[in-house]
Amino acid sequence: MTKMLYAVRWLIVIGIVLLWTATPVQAAGVVGNGTPASCTEAALRAAIAGGGRVTFNCGSQPVTITLSDQLEVRRDTEIDGGGPQQGGRVTLSGGGRTRIIWLYDAKLTVRNLTLVDGRSVEGGAIRSAGLNAQVFVYNSIFRNNDSTAGTDEEGGGAISMHFGRLHIEDSLFENNRGINGGAIYNLRCPITVLRSTFRNNDSSHGGVVANFGFGGAIYNDGAGPQGVGGQIIIRDTIFIGNKARNFGGAVYSYLYYPDSSEIERSFFADNMVYLNSNNRASGGALMHHNGPLTLRDSTFVNNRSEDAGGAILIAQTTLQPGWNRATLSNLTVVGNRADALNTDKGNGGGLYFNGGQVTVVNVTVAYNYADRLGGGVYNTSSNSADVELRNVIIAGNQLGSSHDSVQCFGTLRGSRNLQTPVGRTCVNGIQQADPRLDATVAMHGGPLPTLALLAGSPAINAGADCPPTDQRGAARVGACDLGSFEFGSAAPSANLEPPKLLALNSTGGPLVQLSFTAVSGAVRYEVEARRIDGLTWLFPLLNDSVLLDQGRYVLRLRACNEVVCSSFSNSLTVEITQPPIKAFVPLVGR
Repeated sequence: MTKMLYAVRWLIVIGIVLLWTATPVQAAGVVGNGTPASCTEAALRAAIAGGGRVTFNCGSQPVTITLSDQLEVRRDTEIDGGGPQQGGRVTLSGGGRTRIIWLYDAKLTVRNLTLVDGRSVEGGAIRSAGLNAQVFVYNSIFRNNDSTAGTDEEGGGAISMHFGRLHIEDSLFENNRGINGGAIYNLRCPITVLRSTFRNNDSSHGGVVANFGFGGAIYNDGAGPQGVGGQIIIRDTIFIGNKARNFGGAVYSYLYYPDSSEIERSFFADNMVYLNSNNRASGGALMHHNGPLTLRDSTFVNNRSEDAGGAILIAQTTLQPGWNRATLSNLTVVGNRADALNTDKGNGGGLYFNGGQVTVVNVTVAYNYADRLGGGVYNTSSNSADVELRNVIIAGNQLGSSHDSVQCFGTLRGSRNLQTPVGRTCVNGIQQADPRLDATVAMHGGPLPTLALLAGSPAINAGADCPPTDQRGAARVGACDLGSFEFGSAAPSANLEPPKLLALNSTGGPLVQLSFTAVSGAVRYEVEARRIDGLTWLFPLLNDSVLLDQGRYVLRLRACNEVVCSSFSNSLTVEITQPPIKAFVPLVGR
């Protein structure tokens, strides 16, 4: 199957009451008197010294304040960079020499702000500690922050949390690096991430030794205080091109009783986990270690592990009665790989299970690859009660060796499943037939790309006890179908007119300005960028602009309301000759 990167958008959920909404704090002061020159480091330090709400009056153009040393926050503080676009108009930079913000036992709200080039042994942009510490991040950007100089139990290229709580909405984490957690390192901290993007974050630099290199984007070591517990929640979030060198190319979570984790309506593509010094690597996109996991309505494409679990690996090693359970439902798991550099690796191209109890419902596992065993699904347990498959399609997965366990390996149970090609059965009595799947993952309505069933598929009306809607949010038609896609049913419509793309303004630089007709009812716009080699990305439109790497692109635009998006506009072509600037300055001082 040709390697592709598929477009995706996240679904904005309405009607949700957030338990951790930041309470506004009283105004502390304004940085600047209307000119860029007045927005200095000294003025910023004076404004935040007493806590409260800090805003900026730096003129109409974006401004960058480069710090000589970290800002210390010991009182409840809100920093608001202003402006409706993501990242606001104000950038705080560590200059590649220092961490940007240090927080202890207080509440910090970061809103409409860009934090770049922070550098420290842990938490390149923000380091938070203390049981009462709280960090809220809204509509902000973290880029090129670094914590690769740390030691054990340190990391978090952008944010490092030691206890407290973390809440993130509508934000971008890009090109951050850490020894554990390329973007976020979390120790015993409840964390919520909503409608955000994690792109090209990296924890593989420190993972040469066995206890580093966890979580290319997010590393979770517990979700709450001992004995109390907490929850990890990730919703409507994108993980693209993140890298680790141990466990979890995008996300790694290790839970303690009674913690739990929930991931839904999220997209994982082109994430990677490399071998560590013990020649092990687990979970190309996601590794979940211990405790309850609810994973639903999500897509995993083209993720890769150099050992086990090309897309997802679930391991339960700390056993608590009734606690070690995972439920996977309405997932598209396509084109992932578990490679091997020697003969004892390369197992579970799509899904890999090791201990505990797992229920897999209405999941499509197709066109994945394993070098050794279980091209689609791999289970280490010999107990048939441990892993149940229900309404699952396992099709077209491949092996790089001559083993006969092409689609599945290990003991599995379940009913109303379908596999192809004919061969060693995944489950006793499973139907073996061509499910007539589409060749590629694509947008078929709903928030994420899926793999469609074609007319005449034996998976149609063959299911029972399915979730009430399919992965796209489309209602069931008659008896439910197998897999994550319901044939003959449509996802909710946006009822928005597509915008008209009028012009692209670019001089060859990576920032492209778009001119287009506004759409009534739209709350945001998204840009599809298809490169000449066929690779396709979907980006939020920020300040009517999109940032691209070198290459020739065909761009299209669509309008979105709070639920779904319109069809795409007409297309225009642009040539990018100048790459984005990506630089790290050697660590100096702290």
